[in-house]
Amino acid sequence: MNFQALLALGLAMFGGSASASDFDMSNPTFFLDIDAGYSIFKSELVQSNDTGITTRYAFGVNGGASRQIGMLFARESSTIAFKNTASTMAMSWQDIDLRYRLGPFYAGLVVSSTSWAVTSPPRVAGKIDATGSAADYIDLVGSGYGGNFGLQLPVGRRNSMYGDVTYVTTGTVQQKAAGATGSAAATAAAARVSTIGPRMEVDLGAALGLGHSSFDAMCGFKYRTYSVSVDGTASKELLNTTYVGLRTNWTF
Repeated sequence: MNFQALLALGLAMFGGSASASDFDMSNPTFFLDIDAGYSIFKSELVQSNDTGITTRYAFGVNGGASRQIGMLFARESSTIAFKNTASTMAMSWQDIDLRYRLGPFYAGLVVSSTSWAVTSPPRVAGKIDATGSAADYIDLVGSGYGGNFGLQLPVGRRNSMYGDVTYVTTGTVQQKAAGATGSAAATAAAARVSTIGPRMEVDLGAALGLGHSSFDAMCGFKYRTYSVSVDGTASKELLNTTYVGLRTNWTF
């Protein structure tokens, strides 16, 4: 009995009815994802909590005899306005994942980059004075690498549940230059020394096939945590996102 047959038998013991072909259907040759979510951001950097919208798009390809080798590119962006401290935070993450799949499980390497732009009022004795005017605080880009592993479990031929864990270290961070005509605040921001700590995220969700089309509806929950240090002061950041989206895929 081969691995996929053993796995299908195991799933049947838990009430599933997956077959070897179900795993093929849930792992297409090419796919494109677009989703948007409601995010809750808890930030020590801007000393406040608030909500905003996170958008994401991703596309990937799978190849090999059983499409067990895959590559994924994903970009996610968030812009959060923190009303209590009159601050804003705009950030994006770009990940390239190289994966190897064994049945419903996969693991791989991640190459990541990120960009951040934060504005906030002046700080007095380390505390943000929300009555002041917001100005550039940090404006940076970074890159790093890490890994991820996950599970994509088919439920019938078109539906699936998935879980994904990613861990990335950001080793290189550069503060953008203020420019020759930059403001005093931009010049001060350019002089700050910033680092970004390891990013850990967990993504749990499901995909539901829409009839006989090549589209799937998606929904899920993502938890992300990391730290940021500015001029030696470390801050913990937490982002929770509940999202819905659409996937289109082709298998050939």
